[in-house]
Parts: sequence; structure tokens; C-alpha cells
Amino acid sequence: MSRRIVYSLLLASVCLAVLATRVSPGFDRTRFLVVTAPRLAQQPVLSVALPDLTRLSGAPAAVVVRLRGSTEPATVTIALDNTHVKTVTVPPGRQIRVDAPTLAPAGTGHQLILTGDRAGWQLAYMEIANIYGFSHGTLKFVIVPRERARDPSLPWWGLLLFAIVAVAAYPAFDWPHRRGPRWLHRAVVGLVLTLFAVALLADRFTGYRVVFLLETFLLLSALVYLEPLVRLWGVMRPYVYAVFPRVAPYFPHVAVLGIVLSGVGQFYKPDTGFTSLIMFGEQFENSASSYLQRTPHAVDRGSGYDGQFYAQIALDPLLRSRSTLNALDSAPYRGRRILLPWVSHLAGFGQPWFVLQAYALVNVACWIGLALLLLRWLPAGHLRAVLAWIACMLSDGLLSSMRQSLPDGPSMLLLALGVAAAEQQRRNAAAGLLALAGLARETNLLGAVILIPDRLMM
Repeated sequence: MSRRIVYSLLLASVCLAVLATRVSPGFDRTRFLVVTAPRLAQQPVLSVALPDLTRLSGAPAAVVVRLRGSTEPATVTIALDNTHVKTVTVPPGRQIRVDAPTLAPAGTGHQLILTGDRAGWQLAYMEIANIYGFSHGTLKFVIVPRERARDPSLPWWGLLLFAIVAVAAYPAFDWPHRRGPRWLHRAVVGLVLTLFAVALLADRFTGYRVVFLLETFLLLSALVYLEPLVRLWGVMRPYVYAVFPRVAPYFPHVAVLGIVLSGVGQFYKPDTGFTSLIMFGEQFENSASSYLQRTPHAVDRGSGYDGQFYAQIALDPLLRSRSTLNALDSAPYRGRRILLPWVSHLAGFGQPWFVLQAYALVNVACWIGLALLLLRWLPAGHLRAVLAWIACMLSDGLLSSMRQSLPDGPSMLLLALGVAAAEQQRRNAAAGLLALAGLARETNLLGAVILIPDRLMM
């Protein structure tokens, strides 16, 4: 019994320590490939102009350099402008990799200066990034500079909840009962604990910090706590078997929802939120409204798309600022589609940051609403209806409306709600919904034909 208590506390402590300090919910890798072809140092000093590193500023960046020696060893000092980064010795005729942390400056005009004690060596490769390396596949982790501040994985209450669950799981040390599977399980747990130990101790003995992505940590923790999970399944199995026939018809719908919403989540950035869904174009940045210029937002190359104009109306729906009018490509045309900007303005309580997030996500909310409403006409459990539902929800129009924050998706939801109301002979509600749809997109008013009395259609 005492061995099991010690074992349980050990697992909970290690997993909690990793979750609190070595896990990131999502890591946005940023890399600048500065030198990809070898450069010969004909003089002892070699200077390399750097691109705009503003995206890396504010946190330690990783400088990755590959140097190739000549016929004699060379000592090379690497500096960013006037700040020393690292000094290394390059063996003759060999290529070495140099990893070093530095604070990336904002803006342009900066240089990486490599100074050797002789000429003839080569700079084979150089990049500046927020990582030294990363993994692909099932086990996803990144290697970052040791000096980088830890990424918040969960709030304090989430860590407390995990600690309670981990201790309450109380895994058995001698599980499974058969010797072969038991030793296999112990080997897997030992491997996971070794990975966790490496992550916890790497920055103490090296210049690197290992950070797991949240999904990888959850997978590894599930392997550690496999016995409690099996025990939980034994308790839940009768209930699952009883409920399964009722929920099984909805598995395809849940799968589609999960795939699409996980794709939407990939657009989130800590500094700009979901504004990359709006597709603000750098071509219109100089003429953007004063409200938008003061609010952090993602900017795409090129001209962007129509959603960027409606988003700026959402920031100033009464068009009180001259800068808002100047930012629109066609104020009379965009102004007719005022519903989404007003909904976003109210949902964001008039605060520019929250208004942009609301505008970016209103299409997602309407897509979910339409997914539920279509079950009225395309019920679950029938193959033809399920395939038709999937075709509708994955149609190019709806997905493009979400990706580009257009009024098309919300318009479709309002039209569908109007049709549902008309089918129930609730003509006043149908008329109101169609009127709202007209404020989202004026062509939606053509849907008013459903309000024509049946006797006039004969």
C-alpha cells in the first residue's frame, strides 16, 4: 500500500511539474532564413543584413549558424549589431553548427557581424527564429532558448484540477496482472517519465528548453495513467453501451464539427487573436481607419478581402469618423450590409479588440447554428441525409465565408430560419427574419417569395 501511495504521488508530481512549466497549448513557430547559400569570408569580418525581426522582438530568439573552416582553425565572434552573441572555434575543413540566444531587435537596419581571427572560413547557413528545432508526427515538441519565459499551459485552477485528478487516480503499480503486459506497461511508463525528466532538466544542463505541445502531453499522460483509464472504462462501459445507439447516428456530424473547428483554432495567434480570419491586406493598411490602426490585428500580403471593410464598419458602425469612410472601398455598398458589423459591435461591447474578435467568429457561430438547424430537414441516421448534411456544411461557400469573414454564411442561417418559420405558418417571424437577412446582404430579400400566400401561387 505504501509503495502504491509513493508511486501515485511521484507520477502526479512529475506530470504536474511538466504541465506547469514545459507545456504550451499551441506554439507559433517563426523563422527567418537569412543565409541559405555559402558566403566566403574574404576578409576577417563578414556582415549580414537582417530582415525586420519585429515578430521575434520581446523574447529571446534563437540564432542558428553553420560555419565551415578553411585549411586552418579560425576563431569567430558573432555579434548582433554591438551585442556579443557567441565566440566559437571552427576546426579546419569541418562544418559546425552554432546555436546561441539573443534578443531580436525590432525594425530593419540591423546586422549580424561575424568577426574571425583570419579570412577564408565560410558562413554556410544562418537563420533567426524563436526555436532551435521541432518534431513532427505524434510526439510534438519544440526546442527553444533556455532564457525564454515559460508558455502558460493552463490557468491556476486548471493545474489544481489536474493535480486533484492525478492524485485521485491512484494507479496500481502491479498492473496488469500478467507478467508480460505488466513489464511492457512499466517500460512505457519509464520511457514517458524519462522524456518528462529530460524536459524538466534540459535547461539546467544545456542552453535549451524542451516544450511539449498540449496534445502530446495529454497523450503521454494517458499512457502513464492507463490503468485508471481502464478502470474508469469498466465503470462507464454499461452506460456507454446504453447510450451508444442513441448518439451513434451523430458521430459523422460531431466529426465534421471537430475537424472544422480545429481548423478554425489554427488561425488563433496570441497577439492578434482570430483576426487572421478577416484577411486584412497590407495594400490597404495605410488607409485603414484610426480605430483599426490602434488595434492589434493580423495583416496578409496583397489586397486582402472584403471582410476587412465590414470589420472596420464594426469598429465604427455609425460611421462617425472620417477615417472610417476613407478606409472603405465603397461606403454606400458596404453600408447596406450593416447587420454583421452591428452584431459584432454589440457583442464586443464597443471595445475594438473584442469587436474584431467577435466579427471574426460570428461566421463560426452561424456555421454551428446552421449545422444544428439543417438536422430539421436532414435528420441523422439516414445515409443520404447525412451525406447531404456533410455536403452542405463543407460547401465552398460556407467555408469561404468563415475563412474570409463574409456575410454569406450568416445570411444563409437567417434564410434557413425564415424558411423554418414559414413552414410553421409563423409568417410574422419569417418576415422579420428575412428583413434581418436583407440587412446582412441585400439580395437576401429575394427570399420574400416564401411569404406569398399559397392561393396566389396557384
